Amino acid sequence: MSLPETGNTFAYPISVLLVEDDSHILEEMVFWLQPEVSRLLTAKDGKEGLDLFLEETPDVIITDIRMPRMDGLEMARKIKKVSPDTPIVVISAFHEERYLTEALDLGLTRFLFKPLQHDHLHRVLSRIAQSISYRQEMDRKTNELWQSRQILKTLLQVNEEGILILELKSQRILEANPAAAAFLQSGENALQNLPLRHFFPNPLAPSGKKEYTILTAKGESRTFQGGVKEVPGSQPSIALFCFRST
Repeated sequence: MSLPETGNTFAYPISVLLVEDDSHILEEMVFWLQPEVSRLLTAKDGKEGLDLFLEETPDVIITDIRMPRMDGLEMARKIKKVSPDTPIVVISAFHEERYLTEALDLGLTRFLFKPLQHDHLHRVLSRIAQSISYRQEMDRKTNELWQSRQILKTLLQVNEEGILILELKSQRILEANPAAAAFLQSGENALQNLPLRHFFPNPLAPSGKKEYTILTAKGESRTFQGGVKEVPGSQPSIALFCFRST
């Protein structure tokens, strides 16, 4: 069941699936959680919880263990098979070691004992929300970087100038376009991860154009003009080295 949103500014901008068969505990936890999370879903057993998870894909699951039709650990096992990174918090009134051991084996996020303390649950949700936020930010940056590199690689292929993409700190060649590979008498893939000093023993000009003489992969001496331009905001810092023969 999906509960209505309150319209408040949430402490934790995450969606939570709460699975609990005890109606009194469920009502109490809904009272705690609904004002604090962006969306709250509830289920009364593991089977209903699993179906709701597959339909709605919430960010976090909080579940009891002993429930009819399907217990919380069996539900968690099935969810982990399709979504191994989803945080699952187990709550139980039973301090039996076998439950704790199974929860640890499943890689569940936390194991909390009833009666549940409000502030304890909030601390757990706070850490989970921070972890989710960090992972989402890393995914966004990775996606942006991948898209930028795909666009850049397309532009490299059609440019008549020789272009090398360099990692500034290590001075490694990350990518080379066909014109650069032909000038250096090497394959594009063969140039990847080579140290720049392999071809350019002298420091490159930080901006503008400068004349260079190098030895190609086949040992031929060639002269060209080129310059380095750093790509703003790139992480790690990269630069384009553009050149053409003189």
